Amino acid sequence: AVEDEMVADLMVNIFKVCPDLLNRFFKESQYSFVPRLKSAWLDNMKLLRKIYDAQPEVSSCFKTAEFIPLPKLLSMVMVTTIPAVCNKVMFTQGLNIASKTVKHTIFSLLSTILKRALKNIEHCLNEKIWEKSEVYTPSMMQQFVQQYKEALSKLLPDMTNIIAVWQSLLKQKKEQDGQGREEDAAPVVEEMTEVVEHGSDDAETTLLKAVL
Repeated sequence: AVEDEMVADLMVNIFKVCPDLLNRFFKESQYSFVPRLKSAWLDNMKLLRKIYDAQPEVSSCFKTAEFIPLPKLLSMVMVTTIPAVCNKVMFTQGLNIASKTVKHTIFSLLSTILKRALKNIEHCLNEKIWEKSEVYTPSMMQQFVQQYKEALSKLLPDMTNIIAVWQSLLKQKKEQDGQGREEDAAPVVEEMTEVVEHGSDDAETTLLKAVL
């Protein structure tokens, strides 16, 4: 599918309509998502990003007219927030690899995940939406957000590791700016900066701002 753009586009469209198939696809996929500086891994990550970029910013699960218990709702929202092949070990391994290309790929994926998570959190904390809802109440959504953050924290990399790699990227960007060159670090730094600047001031975002 990575080599065939038409097949890749078909996969993206299928998962856009049937996101419940995502976990099964990644669990049974023959593609390797273990971080490494190989063209095959970069191609696989490109496909993964393409699939997740096509998912709605705010989970369609919140539009349901029927009540879904919070644990079940959480698992459904997590499916379109973070790929099943991504976990703390995978992220940490990618950030620890010396290659700038691998680091940037991991940071770019983290940026996508954080943007999606922040959009979902902002939606859940919008009391005007849930005051009119016949399915969920504002207090239930606040409870959901707490569970959502806890679930994400178990899968995202250690913040001290993120800070160390982030500072290294910032240093590279400053050096590149000083030399008048625009290379790998700049786009990813700008992308992650955008996530923080547009995020709400929850604990995770405050910590990300501290990183900057």
